[in-house]
Amino acid sequence: DPKSQNYLHGRLHNLHQFASERYGLPTLNSFFSATSNTVNQTQVRVGYIPESAYQAMLNRLNNLSGLDKETQHGLKILLILAYRTGMRRGELLKLRLSDIEESHESWIYVVNNRYGNNKTDSARRKIPAYLLLLPEELQQFQKYIGRRRSQNRHTTNTLVFSDPHAVTTPHSGTMVSNLIKYLLSQCGLSELTFHHLRHSALTNLMFVMHCNTLFVASFTVYKLKHAEKIRHELYCANPESRRDIYHAISGLAGHLTPETTFLHYIHEASLLLWDKVQAYSPVLSVSNARYFSGLPMEFLDTYLAQRESKTLELIEVRSEIVSQLIPHTRYVQAEPEAEKPIDEETLKVNSYPSATVTDCYCALSDIENGESVGVVAMRYALNEQQVLFWFENAKWLQGLKTNRGNQRLFSKEMKPTALGIHLLPPKIQDQATTAEVGQTIDKLRSLYKKDKANAMWCIQYWIYNSSLSKAGVRFTTPTKLEHFINTLHSVIPYARWQLKLLITPQSNPSDIRSWRVKGITKPVLEHVKTGKNIQAYLTLRHTDEETILLKPNRKRNLSQYSSTLLRHVFHILAIMIGIEPKEEHGSTVPNVPVRTETAAGEAAQAQHVEVIQKSPLSDNGTAPDDIAQPSSLSELGAGIHSPQEQSQQTELYDALEKYLGMKV
Repeated sequence: DPKSQNYLHGRLHNLHQFASERYGLPTLNSFFSATSNTVNQTQVRVGYIPESAYQAMLNRLNNLSGLDKETQHGLKILLILAYRTGMRRGELLKLRLSDIEESHESWIYVVNNRYGNNKTDSARRKIPAYLLLLPEELQQFQKYIGRRRSQNRHTTNTLVFSDPHAVTTPHSGTMVSNLIKYLLSQCGLSELTFHHLRHSALTNLMFVMHCNTLFVASFTVYKLKHAEKIRHELYCANPESRRDIYHAISGLAGHLTPETTFLHYIHEASLLLWDKVQAYSPVLSVSNARYFSGLPMEFLDTYLAQRESKTLELIEVRSEIVSQLIPHTRYVQAEPEAEKPIDEETLKVNSYPSATVTDCYCALSDIENGESVGVVAMRYALNEQQVLFWFENAKWLQGLKTNRGNQRLFSKEMKPTALGIHLLPPKIQDQATTAEVGQTIDKLRSLYKKDKANAMWCIQYWIYNSSLSKAGVRFTTPTKLEHFINTLHSVIPYARWQLKLLITPQSNPSDIRSWRVKGITKPVLEHVKTGKNIQAYLTLRHTDEETILLKPNRKRNLSQYSSTLLRHVFHILAIMIGIEPKEEHGSTVPNVPVRTETAAGEAAQAQHVEVIQKSPLSDNGTAPDDIAQPSSLSELGAGIHSPQEQSQQTELYDALEKYLGMKV
């Protein structure tokens, strides 16, 4: 501990000084001056990330697996802001959409909020994103912010960076630091950390503000015109102002004075000093020239005699100074560094990036509220045919009925929509379940890659064998139950399941034992008066079930509390992927891969366009095998046979034509 060392140093000095004055011992002043107080000897962890490494980090971030596209895009924007603006990690993670100015300049306001306070009072500042980001980066940033605003118009305190299903829960700082550390190590910079993005940003800004075109071209990718604009707008050139370029940089960094910026963050001060010294050329007398240049008096006298002058400028004798130093100069051959050229396409975004679950939910929510498909597709930068595909799947699921004629997936008590029908499952209300959505989809994505057929079977089985009237999914055979649970084991642990058996008068103990599944707690038995065979209902325990059950409930005493997680996730994935009609779905456990029917819509000009549906369960957005596709919207109704269902389908098509403004 430096404080402890300094304290001990001072006390030993006092002891020896007392002994010297009282008993005549040596003072040891030379020793204590050589080991002086270390209070101001700050240790700085120096590090600089070159532009080529930063571009490589962006590329590797694009190729990371296990992240949904929305989170991946957000982390990419976070990296861009950290490297270009020098914002601290905590400042980025607590940034809200309301802290971004809604203008073409996109000023960023760093203020205290519910997610965290600034490090110091001087950290409260505003940052000009339009100045510091490259044009392509600014376009990406504004597009990302626009999408977040469109998706969360009714959510206050929405964060800029979060999981897509928990927009008021910040990313873990440790997770972000570890990710950046991993990306740096992949670029051969394993000794650096997230904070060195800030070091690099401020060092680059110093080069820009220093007005040396060689430094700007060598260390940054700013064009000279862009660098000049940064200098002009950040630096007040008023001669009466005491604010110089160094105060401008420290202000942007959130430091009270330039001292902190220079001491901790500017790592190429020697280059800046060299540039200043090189440009320094005072007018010197002979005696001063001797001390400044180190040249012998004989040379200076001869030079001044030839010029018939008593003074000279230092720059006039620079060549002679260099020639005198050459014999004492030792050159070190640097190893050639193979820098990967920066691809100008690196930061460009595809016209239609892979759609996410959040995209689907927001798009269909807007359609429910009366927006047209075309407007929604434009708002969220989605392929219009893909939005039509979701729309048709959602309508088809909305029309699913139970044997008693009730809606299978929607409650009659749901508020009516402007469209007249509901397309989406109800939004999850509790935060604990909301936080699980992203993780569950990620795990389902991994399962889908390994075993597409069984993953699809589980989703379809849940859709066709669950309803709002009873909690859970119904099973009539132990084989399907065991297959369902074992298939989803990597997604849902055994301990989360709760099984209830409906015991009929004809049931015997061996029948009951056949329903036991390894890993699941003892099932709840409920005796019924009718029926031949045992039926089972499988529910998912709420992650906070124990806490919820301990709370007093005025209406009834609860023995269990189930989660709506799978109902929500399976429903939205069924919309995005499309599932087989029940007649084709079958009742047996699949042994071969399932082929899924998808459809493309007709364009506004009545042109038939084939669109490959991208599966949200596939990392790259493309299903692992070919997917058969009908050629028009009319083929989506091929699985409907009964007059009642056909009539309902006609009504749904009328609603579609009304809001599309086209004949379907």
